[in-house]
Amino acid sequence: MTDLSSKTAAFRILRAEEHRDWRALRMLLPDAIHHGCGCDAFVATDDERSRRLIGAIAMAPLMRTQPRRGPKVALHVTQPWRGRGVEQSLLNVATSLAAARGAEALFAWNKVSPDSEEARAWQGLGFDQKLETSLTRIDAARTIEMLEPLVRWLRERGQIPADAQLVPLGDANPDEVVELVTSFLAGAGAEDEMRNRLTGNHPRPPETRLSRALLFRGRVAGVMIGTPVNEHVGLIEVNVVHPALRGGWANAWLKLEATRAGRDGGYDTFLYETHDQHADTMKLTRRLGGVVVPRVELYRVIATNRR
Repeated sequence: MTDLSSKTAAFRILRAEEHRDWRALRMLLPDAIHHGCGCDAFVATDDERSRRLIGAIAMAPLMRTQPRRGPKVALHVTQPWRGRGVEQSLLNVATSLAAARGAEALFAWNKVSPDSEEARAWQGLGFDQKLETSLTRIDAARTIEMLEPLVRWLRERGQIPADAQLVPLGDANPDEVVELVTSFLAGAGAEDEMRNRLTGNHPRPPETRLSRALLFRGRVAGVMIGTPVNEHVGLIEVNVVHPALRGGWANAWLKLEATRAGRDGGYDTFLYETHDQHADTMKLTRRLGGVVVPRVELYRVIATNRR
């Protein structure tokens, strides 16, 4: 059995114990640790007898597949112990476990601002690969005002097919949603994680008022999936249409109807996560006067024994 603990003169790395460490883990890693998260967690302590925690790391149970296979990790070390080897020791344990499971990379849990202190901290730990993303803030009323005439024009000219329809996300075939998102959306993450979100087995399930599916010829051809930031702001984490429908009616119609549903549900501002590959969405958000905030998703490639 692999020894998952490591020891220095000052601290020790141990596998977390739920009944002893739960409260501290929730405080140290609030984004990752919750009931049913399934994370592997390790803690650092400078006093094993009292189990006083000075840091912790959590590794997601599911692996994303793009751009490399690997899980997300959340890491936090208390201020007095930062820069003294605790971060690297925690990361080494998680890296060994991930590599043993066939991972090729570890991904920072949250996307960050490129010039932030958090980004520099991850980069200092070897997370030197990045996916460029952006967060765009758009007013719902302005979106509807600009898209309504466009969609009306498309409909009058017969460009929106008669057999196309928009439905609440919950009415769409979940297998088709997962297939579409994981096949055609960069940065979508793990297939199993997406499936768990659709079935409600996830801390951030889709918000019904922010999520819609586009059906075309009886199959899911586009989706928007959103979660609340607060009672008036919705975060659109997934916005994708099938490549065969891009550059035309599908994205505009999907965005209009999803925005209407969100506005009717009390959301007056939408935040869109986009990658450089999402040309349709980025072009449309620029036309809508969205305010763009650059962000990066950092990851590190890890060595494996696989050839």
